[in-house]
Amino acid sequence: MNRKSFFIRSLSAASSSPSASRTLASTRGSWRTVAGRVAVCAALAAGAGQAPAALLVYDPFNQAPGNITGTASTGGGAVWPGAGTWNGGGTVSAGSLSYATLQTAGNQANYDAVANANRAIGATLGGANTDIWVSFLIAANRDDSGISLFTGGTEQNFMGNGQGSVQTLGLQSPNINTGIAQSTTTNFYVLRMQTGATGNITSTLYVDPPAASLGVGSAPTAGSLYTNSASPDTTRLPYAFDTVRLGGFNSAGTVRFDELRIGTTWADVSPTTAVPEPSTAGLLAAAAALLARRRRA
Repeated sequence: MNRKSFFIRSLSAASSSPSASRTLASTRGSWRTVAGRVAVCAALAAGAGQAPAALLVYDPFNQAPGNITGTASTGGGAVWPGAGTWNGGGTVSAGSLSYATLQTAGNQANYDAVANANRAIGATLGGANTDIWVSFLIAANRDDSGISLFTGGTEQNFMGNGQGSVQTLGLQSPNINTGIAQSTTTNFYVLRMQTGATGNITSTLYVDPPAASLGVGSAPTAGSLYTNSASPDTTRLPYAFDTVRLGGFNSAGTVRFDELRIGTTWADVSPTTAVPEPSTAGLLAAAAALLARRRRA
């Protein structure tokens, strides 16, 4: 087998996905030219890094700085099932919070005074037989500050710094206390809610997971894991939710929120800044080598 036929077969193997096959078929007529070969490689490389998104909600808070009430993120990948705005108090401040390689955009929600804002999702999420993931960035050095999920006017849980005797980062209803003290440090908070047909809600909380685990197919199994799986909350029936509320309810201290995501997998809610995949880099390198060899000839 000569080098040219081997190279073509390698490309055929790399294009086994339906999208890549369509790309190769549409450019087959250009394969005889060097420029055409490079174009095919580039098209396949672009397709190699694409993955279907399954985000149910994403808010980068990319509206203009100022009062958050009556505003909404637009563009920038923002996802809300229904049209709507944040209603209540708080402000949007310039710049994003950050954590490791987590993908960020837009600005941040700021609560230096006692205030809260809610937004209708525009759909009902969760409930029996569901697996829901919620993530966000939080920097809060005061108690009783966080994000809640509501069903209508009923608060179903509270994610953030507790109040009273539990003033550390965690979850209330069901209850998980991480022991992580409140501070101005940005924490990456991820909650998984696995709900069966009846009875128990199994909640797993990840705070500041290893950077290498972000965006991959499975969540970390140690190092940032807090769970009630050993004794799930049996006092609550599975619930669905349709509203999100964020805020600070104690006047002492500050709280910042950013990068709110709701999805159905760990990878959905922990995306990383895009980098070329090995397959992408390999295809581009092959195209460059082919072009250089042709020029030398």
